[in-house]
Amino acid sequence: MTLHINLYDPALRRQRQWLTATNLLFALALIFVVLFGWGAWARIHAGWLSTDAVELDARTKAARAESIALASRLASSKPDPKLELDIASARELLGVRRNILDVLGKDGTPRASGYAEYLRGLARQTISGLWLTGFAVSADGSRMEIRGRMLDPARLPVYIRGLSNEPAFHGNSFAALSVAAPEPAARETERPPWLEFALVPELETSRTGGGR
Repeated sequence: MTLHINLYDPALRRQRQWLTATNLLFALALIFVVLFGWGAWARIHAGWLSTDAVELDARTKAARAESIALASRLASSKPDPKLELDIASARELLGVRRNILDVLGKDGTPRASGYAEYLRGLARQTISGLWLTGFAVSADGSRMEIRGRMLDPARLPVYIRGLSNEPAFHGNSFAALSVAAPEPAARETERPPWLEFALVPELETSRTGGGR
C-alpha cells in the first residue's frame, strides 16, 4: 500500500495582491477617461440641442412675422365692389327664380298657369349685369310693369328685344321707360354702381284689373 503525504504548506504559496498602487492608478485613469469621454459627448449633444433651438426659434420668429404681415394685408384690403355687386345680383336673381318656382309649384289654378307663362319668359331672358327687382301684371294680362337694375344701360334694349320674342309678351306694350341712379344709403357717400329702370304699362281707363 502506497501512502502519499502532502508536505506543501499553503501558507508558503505566493499570494497575488490586487490592491496595489499600480492597480489604483490604472483604475483612476480608466475612471478619468470614462468621465472625460462622457463630458465631451454631453458638450457635443448640448451643442446640437442649442443649434436646434436656435433654428426652431428662427422659424418661429419667421412664422410670427409672416402671420403678422398676412393679418396686416387682410386688415388693409378692401372688398371688391364689383364682386359684392355680382353677389347681390346673383342673390336677387336667385330670389326671383325661387318665387317663380313657388308660383309654379303651389298654385295650379288657370290664373296661376297664365302667370307661369310670364314667369317662364322672364326666367329665360337672363342677361349678365341686369336683374329684376319687381314684376306686376294685371288679371287679364293687358298691363304689366317690370322693374330692375343694370350695370350697363346698353344691355336694356337687348333685354327688351328678348322679352318681345317671348310668346307670353306678344301684344304687350309699355307707355314709358324710366332710368335713374339710386340714392346712396344713409351711411354711404357714393352712389351704387348700378342704374334702376322701370317699364311702365299703358294707362287705359277702359281697362281695369288687379295687380300682382
